[in-house]
This record gives sequence, structure tokens and C-alpha cells, in this order.
Amino acid sequence: PRPRILSLCAGDGRDVIPVLTERGPSSPARALLVEQNAALADRATDAARWAALADVEVRCGDAADPGSFQDVLPVDVLLLCGIFGNIAPADVQVVIGSLPALMAVGGQVIWTRGDSSPDMRPQIRTWFTDAGLPEVAFDGAPEPFGVGVNQLTGDGDDAARPLPPRLFSFAV
Repeated sequence: PRPRILSLCAGDGRDVIPVLTERGPSSPARALLVEQNAALADRATDAARWAALADVEVRCGDAADPGSFQDVLPVDVLLLCGIFGNIAPADVQVVIGSLPALMAVGGQVIWTRGDSSPDMRPQIRTWFTDAGLPEVAFDGAPEPFGVGVNQLTGDGDDAARPLPPRLFSFAV
């Protein structure tokens, strides 16, 4: 089966489109990029079209609203890049706690978070493990920017769990 990819707050698609372009048509994936900024969403749409990635859809919408992407769930790869440093820690917990309802068992989430004072990355890593998503890789401390990969384990029972009406609100 073709992997399903979801990128929330996808910007202009630079986290997904170049990778899918490099992989080529021999390993097609279905991807949904959700971005609220219309200019960035337009750039992502143009980039996908230019790269002839017919299975990449860009939606100009609110990535915090599960209604913006619920029709593609569960996904095999979820990108949460550039989000955790812009939302309150309580919202980070909500997002991580909701991941079992967003992802297929065995699916992976790729996330980013810069350092802060205090550095929230150790706590975020613990929240992932507590939510049933053990760490596959983390590259960060002591660098000022961190990238983590976690994988959903379990039996898939959480997929039926209802999602909150909003996953997060931007703090800035």
C-alpha cells in the first residue's frame, strides 16, 4: 500500500515535496499538506505541480482543526515541524496525546523544537513515550534546534478515540 503523509503547518512544502521528488514515481506516496497562509499554500501547490507530484494535495486551512485533514486519517508519516515552539506546553501535550487517533500503528511522527529556557525538549520527548510513541531518533541537545522521530506502537484501538475540536492555538 502507498504510504500516507500528513504535514501540519506545512508552509511552502519544503519538508515534503523535495523528498517525494527525489524518491520519484517508483515509490509513490499520497501526501496532504495543510497550511493556513494562502501565499505559502499557493507556493506549495505550485511546487508540487512543477514536480509533477499528482498525489500531493495542498489545503489552505487551519492545521489545528482536525476537520481540515480528518478524511486522510490514519497516516503513516506525520510531520509536526515548526509547531511546538509556537504553542503553549499544554497544547503540545494535547497534540501528542491525540497522535494515536491520527496515525496508523507503526507510523512515524517527525517533529521539531528549538531550545528554550527552560529547554522543553526533554519533557516533550517524555510526553511522546508516555503517549505510546517511543523514540526512534532524536538529534538536538545541546544544539539550538532539535528533530525527533517517534513511532506509534500499540494495537490501533486509539484510532477510534475522538479528537478534540482544536489541537492547539498559536501562542504568538
